Amino acid sequence: MLGVEGWQDEYEVLPDHSVLCRLRLKIGDEWVTKMDVGGPSEQPDGGDRMKAAFSDALKRAAVKFGVGRYLYRLPSQWVDYDPARRQFRNTPTLPAFARPHRPESHEAPAPNHKLPSNGDELRQRLLEYEAKLVSHGVCREGELLRHVTEAGEKAGLNCDLTTWTKPAFLLAAKETRKFEKRSRRRTPESRTAA
Repeated sequence: MLGVEGWQDEYEVLPDHSVLCRLRLKIGDEWVTKMDVGGPSEQPDGGDRMKAAFSDALKRAAVKFGVGRYLYRLPSQWVDYDPARRQFRNTPTLPAFARPHRPESHEAPAPNHKLPSNGDELRQRLLEYEAKLVSHGVCREGELLRHVTEAGEKAGLNCDLTTWTKPAFLLAAKETRKFEKRSRRRTPESRTAA
């Protein structure tokens, strides 16, 4: 898993209004770069045309890493869009081969645990879970929050958990499990001395 810290993208608008994307992935200890060009769409709005060029360039560069290759095998479909509500009127459907596989239990929260809806809820859940760990003598107050926040900062996230969004919630869940496992292995003497 690449995580939020494992990739970078950079764009250059070319004279013909196409866009070059340089996509870098950290594979092991090495950064590998793939590049490709995306073209503007035929939409009437100039901003939408350029946005399409950036999206197309990123998609084409990612495909060179094998990301989303299956998308080229998908049948074309039209889905009505409601511009007032800024959402599709109907949910697009995908064939079975294009649907994501359920992650392993160690990659995401258990099915009965939904991800937080926002950063405030994430912070509140972490505080509640930390209180439970403290009451069981697993850690001291503030240690879990500090651990998750520091891991997020290393991954390039803001130190304010309330600003985090859904992509960072899996990082928080993973780091919480890592923290708890490490803390439970420590002896009671080392917890009181710490």
